Amino acid sequence: MKYFIYQSKIFIWVFIYTLYVYIAFNVWGGSKDLQSILSEALFAPQKYYFDATLFFTAYIFVLKKPFVSAQYVTRCKSAYFFNILFYGIKICSFYLIYTFILFFGCSILNSYSIHLNSMILLNILNFASFIISLYLLYLLFLLLFENQIVGVLAGVVININIMVILFLINEINENYYTTVSKIIMAVYPGVAIALVLCNAYLYRRKEFFK
Repeated sequence: MKYFIYQSKIFIWVFIYTLYVYIAFNVWGGSKDLQSILSEALFAPQKYYFDATLFFTAYIFVLKKPFVSAQYVTRCKSAYFFNILFYGIKICSFYLIYTFILFFGCSILNSYSIHLNSMILLNILNFASFIISLYLLYLLFLLLFENQIVGVLAGVVININIMVILFLINEINENYYTTVSKIIMAVYPGVAIALVLCNAYLYRRKEFFK
């Protein structure tokens, strides 16, 4: 029964996310230019801090494991940190691969031109770093408070606040908004590395995992 409920949750998430990407693609697909579509439907700041944040957070919630239960910690023992990190790599990889399969698949079905250039590849790297950072942020708060719900909600709260700040900057000056948003989104590879180190340090300091 539990397995059926688990599979049902995954199916519902996949269905809703697929429908969302299809709608987003059709809303921004008038240009028949993949780079323009991705820039508006996936790589725009509001897509990072609202759409991707909510969908990936729901995705984590559906696939979360009992990382802080005594049984899970005891079973993993010294490999605990490697296990939760590797699990994150797996689910982040699936999310990213599925996302780009949907966007590229919609492009092929609609006979849109697909030309991968350095800008698209850089944006893909930044987006992947953002998603990985979101998972690592979840781990950080999970290790801090030993509560998965806090870990899940932390990323949403932080990213929505960033989005509000960017919106306020945009209201003041659009040029400042463009500059600041580009800087913020470009630093996520470094943020991901920093969060890995923070999580490793926190794991070593927590008595619960010893």
